Amino acid sequence: MGKVYSLIKENAMAETILITSGKGGVGKSTICANLGRALTKKGFRVCLFDFDFGLNSLDAICAVNGNINYDVIDAVNNRCRLKQAIIQTEITNLFLVASTHSFENSQINPQNLKLMIDTLSPLFDYFLIDCPAGIDSGFHRACCVSDSALVVVTPYSVSVRDADKVLSILRAYEMQNVSVIINRMRGDLASEGKCLTHEDVSAILKCNIKGVIPECDSLLTNCVTEDGSAYVNKVFSVLADNITENKSKIIEYYKQKKFFSFKRNCNR
Repeated sequence: MGKVYSLIKENAMAETILITSGKGGVGKSTICANLGRALTKKGFRVCLFDFDFGLNSLDAICAVNGNINYDVIDAVNNRCRLKQAIIQTEITNLFLVASTHSFENSQINPQNLKLMIDTLSPLFDYFLIDCPAGIDSGFHRACCVSDSALVVVTPYSVSVRDADKVLSILRAYEMQNVSVIINRMRGDLASEGKCLTHEDVSAILKCNIKGVIPECDSLLTNCVTEDGSAYVNKVFSVLADNITENKSKIIEYYKQKKFFSFKRNCNR
């Protein structure tokens, strides 16, 4: 667990950000882990929560799946102390509370999870919650404990249609901020009209686009480590700036993968 309990802040609470999607398989777990890493590089303390009970993946993405003795279910059911469920990743100031392959549904409710998050809040700057796909009970549990939300979509009509349904539900929770991240953007396809642009997605969803993640082999093949890919690091550094500084810079994804510039996004 490292020295997380020696880092208590005075009069401060962590911001809890939900990473969610309508459609599964859009890359929200990968974005959750890489965004967490990017935030630590800017000096923040971050804890990832895997709330995708039964289909957890953050432990593998963070390369700590062999180090898990206790998980979020154990903590909620008092089978361990809360600090025992916190796993230090390879990355300085990035921690994980892992999920489990089996799910005891009857023992999990928003009150359990909120108590756990409130207890840990003075120790961190950001909590990133990896939410299950869809809009069933797991999604609503995660919404109940979150301050804001990032909805991950891919630039295709099916994903955007599902995200629209998710956004309508999130607005009912009256969160501080709800934004969209477009993952796996292909500049070549966008320029040929074979996938949506970020302007298209913004117009359809009527929601702020907080970031665009171009399609990148490194995101598909690599675990999140201390060094990481230089290109991936730059992409997520921009996203982290957008979140922490309330910016809306968009990577110029029409450029080649290793050369890009920034522009202000046009989703007003």
